[in-house]
Amino acid sequence: MTYQVLARKWRPRQFDDLVGQSHIVQVLRQAFTLNRLHHAYLFTGTRGVGKTTLARIIAKCFNCEQGPTANPCGVCEHCVAIEQGNHVDCLEIDAASRTKVEETRELLDNVLYAPTSARFKVYIIDEVHMLSAHSFNALLKTLEEPPAHVKFLFATTDPQKLPVTILSRCLQLPLKNLTPAQIEGHLAHVLREEKITFDETALLPIAKHAEGSVRDALSLLEQVINFAAGNITADAVKQCLGLTDDASVGELLTALSAGDSEELINHARAILEYGVSGKQVLSAMLTLLHHVALYQQVPSAVDESQVNLELVTNLATALSAEDTQLYYQIGLHGRRDLALAPTDAIGLEMTLLRMLAFKPQRVSTPPPSSATPKQVSSSETKTTVTKPQPVAHAKDTLCSSTMWYDCLDALELHGLTRHLLNHCQWRGCERYIITLSTSNVLAPFFTHDQRERIEHALLHYFKQPFKLQIEETTDSLDTPAEREVARLQKESDDLHTKIQSDPRLKELIEQFDAIILSETIETVH
Repeated sequence: MTYQVLARKWRPRQFDDLVGQSHIVQVLRQAFTLNRLHHAYLFTGTRGVGKTTLARIIAKCFNCEQGPTANPCGVCEHCVAIEQGNHVDCLEIDAASRTKVEETRELLDNVLYAPTSARFKVYIIDEVHMLSAHSFNALLKTLEEPPAHVKFLFATTDPQKLPVTILSRCLQLPLKNLTPAQIEGHLAHVLREEKITFDETALLPIAKHAEGSVRDALSLLEQVINFAAGNITADAVKQCLGLTDDASVGELLTALSAGDSEELINHARAILEYGVSGKQVLSAMLTLLHHVALYQQVPSAVDESQVNLELVTNLATALSAEDTQLYYQIGLHGRRDLALAPTDAIGLEMTLLRMLAFKPQRVSTPPPSSATPKQVSSSETKTTVTKPQPVAHAKDTLCSSTMWYDCLDALELHGLTRHLLNHCQWRGCERYIITLSTSNVLAPFFTHDQRERIEHALLHYFKQPFKLQIEETTDSLDTPAEREVARLQKESDDLHTKIQSDPRLKELIEQFDAIILSETIETVH
């Protein structure tokens, strides 16, 4: 007997066989039970979740000799022919290869004719969003006034590309991506039925890598079965598919939290030796950081079936909420820029080292000094533009935005902390409370640790304790970052003006009909 791959062998043939789509099954069962059958169904969802499979099941529901029924027999002439894909009245069409309007019209010309042997003539059109605009116009007329003997079953991964006139004439049924736990359970069921031994810990990495697709999961499983010679272990999955597990990524984050650069690089290189790509490592790290951040803020939101809860708990304790967010942001940018790196390994290592380099230094806040500030003359309170000197009456010094912005360099704050302050606008200082405004996007990054770091720097510099108050706003702000952009723009404009007014250049332009390429002008410091 010809071997059949798992993805085809375990394709659902009845509603009961579908995994993770109970919401859709309930709607369809009720429709067939009450005989409230629509003329056009649209199944949406990502690849491998069962769109065309569900369309075939419904085609059997329509044309089974015992139907229309929600439980087709699967053995009658019509059910068998539809299952095999050779029923004369059930046409499966790939819209990606039939985009021309002439082909659509030829197809629709046959709609008017009654089915040859079945109850309904069924058109299953896959990736329907690939049809041309003219093809949709041709199809629209039929959907507006469909013959009683015709049913349309559309499937698409991109419903946004369908005209609203088409969408409004279809019963839309969105299929869900399956959770890793659902896919893991299905894979375990398949292996038991196939009488293949496996470790309980081996299937979750496959389920996660499938990204919600049952078909992808079964294809990956088949690859592992061939590699492992019928005994599936976690190590075999890692070696065969080049996947990384939570424990390996956890070691990277543990090394980051400890600031151990040697251990960090050694772990990264050991993971890459399994054939894992840098993108996969960073993706796994981002996923784990997401679970850690959830546990730190909303512990009840962590899905214990998808993670190693002990690992997540340990990392949530080892990493501050600020570090977790910073690593996530750097990892996100690092994954995006991997293609620009000389090699995949270099891109990964530089991303990890960047996380280490930008990790904020922890400082403890000394208790406020109880000494009474001494009186100073007005001349002592003057500040310089480049680096102001500490003063006793710091509150008097911080009386304007210019004075505050001049003080930023002297505070010697770096990394994320300085970046945040550069995007804040000065609001004022009253009763030793400094008020700054920032965008509602950056405001959440002013965590307790960040405020503590800034307040400590103020205390260290001014020898007086200050409290920091952050206001959120959606308004445009006058920040150090914006001032620097304006300064650079003015410098560029002045340079352009100077160049364009240069008499020698004017003479060249007139003599040789030359032009100045603005994008090549730059300041040399």
